[in-house]
Amino acid sequence: VLIGGSGLIELLNQMEQTKVVMAGENIVKWGIDFSEMHSKFGKLYILLSEVFDECGMEYNGMIIDPEYLQKYSHIPFTTEQLNLKQAGVRNTDALVLTEASCMTLRYPKAHLRIIGE
Repeated sequence: VLIGGSGLIELLNQMEQTKVVMAGENIVKWGIDFSEMHSKFGKLYILLSEVFDECGMEYNGMIIDPEYLQKYSHIPFTTEQLNLKQAGVRNTDALVLTEASCMTLRYPKAHLRIIGE
């Protein structure tokens, strides 16, 4: 999976498409819309991330191997119903969803930072 800024994605789109590297179609994986690029080495799922642009790093990106992406839950996913009618706050009921978790990358050499211009 390649997550990159707009400059990096634009450079990838300007590459000549030959038999070695071919642009694929859009694909939905894990509930996310990716662009797919094929080569003789495999497939690369590409995703534009505005976060790189907002940080002034539009030519930067990361390649992540999802096999080595791990989620840790500090506070498990819970739901809590609030009765706002009974509390006299609002004429509605509310549902609060809570989870505290983080993602970590195992095996650092399986991932890559791309640092552009």
